[in-house]
This record gives sequence, C-alpha cells and structure tokens, in this order.
Amino acid sequence: MAVYKEDKQYRIREKLDEIREKAEEILSATFMFIMDHPREAAAIASVAVFGARKIDKYIDIHRETKLRNSMIYDRSLGMYWETKRPLTTNQRLVIETRHKGGEPYGKILSDMRLLKR
Repeated sequence: MAVYKEDKQYRIREKLDEIREKAEEILSATFMFIMDHPREAAAIASVAVFGARKIDKYIDIHRETKLRNSMIYDRSLGMYWETKRPLTTNQRLVIETRHKGGEPYGKILSDMRLLKR
C-alpha cells in the first residue's frame, strides 16, 4: 500500500515538472516574441485586454440573468431561494399573490415543487 502511495506521489511530481517545463518554454518564447516584435505584441495585448473585458461583461450579465430568473430573494430571512428552472410569468404571479397572503417563500416553492434541493 505504501509503495502505491509513493508511486502516485512520484507520478504527480513528474507531471508537475513537465507542466513547469512547458510553462517555462512558452514564457521564454513569449518574451522572445515581445523583444523581436514590440508593435505586434502591443496590438495583440490590446486585443486580448479588449476581449477579456467583453468576456467579463458577458459573464456578469449571464450571472445576473440567472440570479433574476431562477432565484427569489426572501427579505424576511435575508436569503435566496433557488428554483429548479426559470419561473414562468404565471408561476411568479401565483408566488407573489400567495406571499402577499402571508405564506413564506419556502413553503410556496416547496408546495409548487419548484424548490431546488
């Protein structure tokens, strides 16, 4: 059993060494490219930063949309209830009318079988 564990640790270290070597090769090649082609490197960097900003904005919008569509905030508990799927308009209306009647969100969602477990 101990031999297997040592062998596994050896393989992990070996794999990490391979990854480290590849990363060093890529890094040195990148530095050489930057030194040889500074204008192209600046253009590529600006495009990469612009793309990263667009991706970040998309992720934020997607996260906010998911939060809005599949989660309900309960002010009395100060927490979100997550639903199995995005709610339809009719389901939202039923939930809001029952909540205004005094029922807690957790009971409403579990009765409608919408609560994610």
